[in-house]
Amino acid sequence: MEEKVTVFISHASEDEPLARAWMDIIRSLPGKTEVPFLAEDSRRGIQSGEKWADKIDRALTEAHTTIAILTPSSNDRPWVLWESGVAYGMDKKFIPVFCYLKKDAINPVFSRFQARDVSKSAAVADLCKELFYPNENLSETDEALLDALLQRYEGVVASHKVVAQTRGLFNHHFHNHDRAKMLDGYWLADWDFYDEAGKPHPYERDELYFWTTDDRIRAVGYNTKTGIDRIGDIAKFYPMEGVVSSNGWITFSYWSAAAIQYCGVVLLHDDGTGLGLSGTWEGYSTQQFGAPASLKKGTVSLRKILPADEAPILQALTQSGESRTSEQVAAETGGTEETTVRILNHLVIVGKAVKTSDEGWELMREE
Repeated sequence: MEEKVTVFISHASEDEPLARAWMDIIRSLPGKTEVPFLAEDSRRGIQSGEKWADKIDRALTEAHTTIAILTPSSNDRPWVLWESGVAYGMDKKFIPVFCYLKKDAINPVFSRFQARDVSKSAAVADLCKELFYPNENLSETDEALLDALLQRYEGVVASHKVVAQTRGLFNHHFHNHDRAKMLDGYWLADWDFYDEAGKPHPYERDELYFWTTDDRIRAVGYNTKTGIDRIGDIAKFYPMEGVVSSNGWITFSYWSAAAIQYCGVVLLHDDGTGLGLSGTWEGYSTQQFGAPASLKKGTVSLRKILPADEAPILQALTQSGESRTSEQVAAETGGTEETTVRILNHLVIVGKAVKTSDEGWELMREE
C-alpha cells in the first residue's frame, strides 16, 4: 500500500532543483518517515497517464504541511497561489519559504503568513527542527546527518541562483500601467523606410489596436501589404508587445504570422497628449507578400483614432489654459462628465494638466 503524503512541496517548474533539494532533506530526515510530494518525482510524483489534477488534489489533502517555495519565478505563478490557497483552506500547516527575493517583494497573498528566508542552510535547519523535531533534541549523529543534507542543499541554492534571478528579470520591470492604459484604443500608423542613401520613403499604413495588462502593453496590427489578400484572415494580423516608461517611452517587439516571416523592434515616444506617437523601427520585412524579407529600418508615426464622444472634449481641453471643473468642461463640450474626468486624468498623467482640487483641473497651454 502506498504511503500517505505528509509534506506537499509547491513550486514553479523552473525551480525544480530547489524543490528536489527540499524533497531530499525531508525524505532523509534522521529518525523520521516523512513522505514528501513533488510533482516531478519519479517515485511518488505524477506518472505517465495519470490524471495530474486528481493526483495533486489527493496529495494536498493527505499532507499535514505544505511548503511553498517562492522565488522570482514562482512568486506570482497561478498554480503556486492555487496550491497555497487550497492548503490554507483545508486548515493545514502552511509555510511559505523564499529564496533570491527580498521579504518585501513577496506576493501580498502571503503577507498574513510568517515567511522564512531559506537562502542559508542554518535557516533551513531551524525550520526543520521546528516542523519535524518540535520537542526533541537531536543526537550528535543525527545532527551530523542533517548537516550533510543541508550542505548539499546550500550547494543547490548557490548553483541555481543565477538562473532564478535572471528569469526574474522577466517578471519585474518598469512598465508604467497607468500611462500605458491611456494608449488603449485604435491607432493609425504610417511607416516609412530609409533607402541605401538614407532617404525616407512611404512603406505602408496600418491600423493597430492597443491594450495594456499589468506588466505589458500589447497591440495587434492589420497588414496592408501588397498581395496580402491571398492568405487567410488571421494571418493578416501581426502582434506587438512591449513596455511603457513613466516618461512616455515605449518599446515594442513585433512578429508575424507564419505566412509572412518578419520581425523587428519599435521605439516610440508620445507627443505629450497621448494622441500622437512617433519613433523608429528596424527589422526584417517586405512590402509585398511573397517577396523575400530583408533588413530595413525607418520611422513611424501614429495618431489615435478617437471615439466620437472624446474628440471635441480633448480638442477643447488641449487649447485651454484655464482652471475648470469637469462639470464645466462637460457642459461646454456637450460630453458626459464621466468621459471628461477620464480624459482630464489622462492629461494629468502625461503632464498636460494639474489637478488643483477634488473637482478642479488646470490645463497647460502649449507655448
